[in-house]
Amino acid sequence: MQFWVYAFVIVAICCLAAAVLVRPLRRKPTAGTVHDDHGQEQSENAAEAGNSVVEQRRVLVTGVGGQVGRALVDQLTQRGVKVIGVDTETVGIAGVQTFRVPSATDRSLLVELRRLIDDHQIDLVLPTVAAELPLLASGRGELGHRADVMISDVTSVLLANDSLWAAAMLDVAGVGVPRFGAPNDFEGVEDALRKLGTPVVLKPRLQRGLRGVVVDDPQQQVDWDSLAATHILQEFVEGRSYAVLVFRAAGAGSLVSIDQAGAGDHSDVTALATAAVEALSLTGPVSLEIRRLADGRPVVVDVRPGFVADHEGLPQALNLMLAADTRSQSVAAA
Repeated sequence: MQFWVYAFVIVAICCLAAAVLVRPLRRKPTAGTVHDDHGQEQSENAAEAGNSVVEQRRVLVTGVGGQVGRALVDQLTQRGVKVIGVDTETVGIAGVQTFRVPSATDRSLLVELRRLIDDHQIDLVLPTVAAELPLLASGRGELGHRADVMISDVTSVLLANDSLWAAAMLDVAGVGVPRFGAPNDFEGVEDALRKLGTPVVLKPRLQRGLRGVVVDDPQQQVDWDSLAATHILQEFVEGRSYAVLVFRAAGAGSLVSIDQAGAGDHSDVTALATAAVEALSLTGPVSLEIRRLADGRPVVVDVRPGFVADHEGLPQALNLMLAADTRSQSVAAA
């Protein structure tokens, strides 16, 4: 791994330490349980208390034409929450007002969202499109102080949105990750397979829902120069996979949920997910893919801010999110 990657990560750690927006969690939560901000366990019924307050919330969901956005709309409307949706395409949802907005990288998106927030008295914004997270995190102040935007600070978002920076950050923090590197860290395919093991996964650094390519042939032709700035090479981990959802925010409980965990002790997976989210100073919902190495140790294969649509922890995380009042966090980031 090149020196400049770790130099950047060290600078990023300093920035995150100076700009951290939430209090650290005082003890590690266990899988599928909810905790208050003082580390005390709550029952699921207690976490769902205050439904009258929840029903008064007015929520804007982005990307409602996508799977995650639609899942959130369905969950919110079932709770009686007033919802409006936005998307770059025209989307019709029964009983929900939807609006077409500029693309995720167009700064005029911020202007349109601010108008909708003010016109509809929105108090919570739930982003669901990976491409829009850097813009919303950096431009959160332009959305005003009426609504909380459920998103981490811009430094954390940019780090987590780049698989190479995220892996390097976690590695420096002592959080288990597969062996990895940039393409230009290796002389060629044969060198990469020798250092990372066979096979390796070659995948885009930026989180855009694109899947990686498995490389297992030393003679396979790969243009390292063209991929150096855009891709990451990662050790292929074929052990058991866990889809983990973490929710973490000031003024609310914390949740770690392993989808379809099954029987057995998964406390090491829970601890690793929590450590990864804390190392990247992520808040709000965070989705992780964790796999076990051949020796049984879990490692973080992927981490990204936001939800996955069909995770069994989604309803519980959404309850916490609706009950939270983290608008002070938005003001601090403005």
